Amino acid sequence: QRIEPGLLAHEPMVLWARAAAATTYGDVVELCRMYDIEPPVVDEVPRIQTILALVASGAGIALLPTSFINLSRSGVRFVPLQGRLPQRPL
Repeated sequence: QRIEPGLLAHEPMVLWARAAAATTYGDVVELCRMYDIEPPVVDEVPRIQTILALVASGAGIALLPTSFINLSRSGVRFVPLQGRLPQRPL
């Protein structure tokens, strides 16, 4: 199962803080520009485990590099994106 990024336009989003992960932050911003979406940002956090905890609690979604797909956390599901993506897939 894959999801079109444009469908995430109104989903609350948890961002990996720019200071902690500048490349990933930039990729998420680029993806939002590519699809002309401005999802509501509920938090920006510096640690991946905090992001996963917030997603598991239902606070929002997160866009992360595909290299994190093997992380397991109860209440978190990794769904690949489809369509045009930044150079590094999210």
